[in-house]
Amino acid sequence: MKEKILFFFLVFFTMKSFGQTVHLSNTNINQGGFDFALVIGQLEGNTIVLQSNIPIGTDKERVGLKSRKLQVVGFNENLQKKWLIPVSNEIQGNSMEGASLFNNQLYLIYYTYSKEKGTIEVYYNSYNSSGQSIASNKQIATVPVAKLNNLEKIRVLISPDKNNLGIYINEADENQQQIHLTLLSKEGNVKQSDFKINYGNSLLYLSNLLLDNQNDLYLTGELKNRENKKQKSQYLFCYSSSLNTVIEKAVTDFNSPISELKIKFNPLKNEIVCGGIGVDNTSYSGSRIKLLYIDSVYSFKEVNYSIQGASLKELIGERNSSGISLDNYTIQDLILREDGGALLVTEAQYMSEYSFYDQFTQTFNRRTEYHFDNIVLFSVSPEEKIDWCRVIKKDQVSMDDFGILSSFASYANNEEIGILYNKDSGRNFEMMHVLINKNGEMTSKRINKSNIDAIIPRYNKQLGATSTCLPVLIKRQLYLAKIEFE
Repeated sequence: MKEKILFFFLVFFTMKSFGQTVHLSNTNINQGGFDFALVIGQLEGNTIVLQSNIPIGTDKERVGLKSRKLQVVGFNENLQKKWLIPVSNEIQGNSMEGASLFNNQLYLIYYTYSKEKGTIEVYYNSYNSSGQSIASNKQIATVPVAKLNNLEKIRVLISPDKNNLGIYINEADENQQQIHLTLLSKEGNVKQSDFKINYGNSLLYLSNLLLDNQNDLYLTGELKNRENKKQKSQYLFCYSSSLNTVIEKAVTDFNSPISELKIKFNPLKNEIVCGGIGVDNTSYSGSRIKLLYIDSVYSFKEVNYSIQGASLKELIGERNSSGISLDNYTIQDLILREDGGALLVTEAQYMSEYSFYDQFTQTFNRRTEYHFDNIVLFSVSPEEKIDWCRVIKKDQVSMDDFGILSSFASYANNEEIGILYNKDSGRNFEMMHVLINKNGEMTSKRINKSNIDAIIPRYNKQLGATSTCLPVLIKRQLYLAKIEFE
């Protein structure tokens, strides 16, 4: 009897065919130079989209001669634009740091810095699904800070049960990182916490954050060796709100490198799960997968998976065809299985920079190449066994564009995962749809283009069990598309 493996997700559904229906916005959405659009989610049936005049997802507030401008747009179920909120200069002197759906409203988070007081004041504006203002310039907290130039970009978090909105401020220097965490409940209550991590930002880079339902904050980071900064290890930090303390866990040591950790919350078991890929640069046979489970009383359980057998053969074939080793891969998604296992979705990503002298302009120029290559998926059981490994081969290279058309979009349910990406066929793009079911059976098909030239994959949002919403390009204009797979 075959073992039944389920990915648990929001909706239980089984997809049997490869057909799809594409719905497009009735007009292009990049008027006024807002050429980049990130789908935030749905609010009472309306699709909420954050738009910018420069790429979203980068800390840069200026690209070339352009300074960042933002707006939020609401679309109805037919993808018709219904309202628009220009947020760039909505509060004079403030910086808009986040747009999130919380408490059945759209929240825009701002802050302003007072050099005289040495404080940051955090505000929010909220709107209903029709774009009408609910609260304006509502102050959440005042946070004391030493210097503005020590601040990392403010991050906005939502707890898995949607009961709390968190605002994360990291005031980092060479010796330590001072974390300011402000929580806003659905009822409007505010709680502030401060804690320190005793590694400076030159040694420790904090990457992924998760706020759980107990108001604990989990942070993953890469720590450099003080004596040899080429050696790195992965760490997990947990700030316990009930104990008011930081719990530190070294996931690997400097002699056992591992990829950047991905972190997820398991609502069925009320636990945190971290995952990474351990790399042996000399041989795939020495590579491994590591999962770390943290329960509600902060007990840790490690599970290690050796990449061998059929999984090793799959990767060796991938290596021979592309020359890419596992140290190029980062985990893009960690999908938890109902039986305690997980599906790790990884992608090879890297940048290369070079300079050259332009004889015509007699100037030195710098170019950046963005590489997004093969996708590797591992499905692992809770018994330290890799059930299957699959490789989706692709080779995406672009220049000086932040890789906006590269990488992939995905949707997942309890039966399968779907991967969407642009395939460069020479003169134009083909849009590919790869479907992998719970047993690792993989099929691939071109998406019916419906006049679409390319998708913008990393700005997508899954809306249902087998549907996703994302921006697309049609004749160099930006449109919003909802793709439903049958």
